[in-house]
Amino acid sequence: MAVLTNIKSKMVGEFTLARFGPTEFKTLSVLFGLTISTFVGGWGITTDAAQRMTFCFVLVLFLAGLVQLKLSLRRAIREVNAEGAAPDTTEWQIGE
Repeated sequence: MAVLTNIKSKMVGEFTLARFGPTEFKTLSVLFGLTISTFVGGWGITTDAAQRMTFCFVLVLFLAGLVQLKLSLRRAIREVNAEGAAPDTTEWQIGE
């Protein structure tokens, strides 16, 4: 997602933040970890159940990330095609 955001901002000339980025993902992961530790430590849920819950949580996040990437890629392509400048095809200048 970060690479897509950087490429799009370079081509369109405007940097826009994603609705759900790395910071939100980290916050969600921390909150989930705290929730699982509360369940296992305080409510007597077995470690097997906690492992299954963790696997399901990670799987849902992975699938949601794939869907978000697909939608963001489509949106970025449309935006670049509508507003983007022509790609820079000049030769690279290496230090003299």
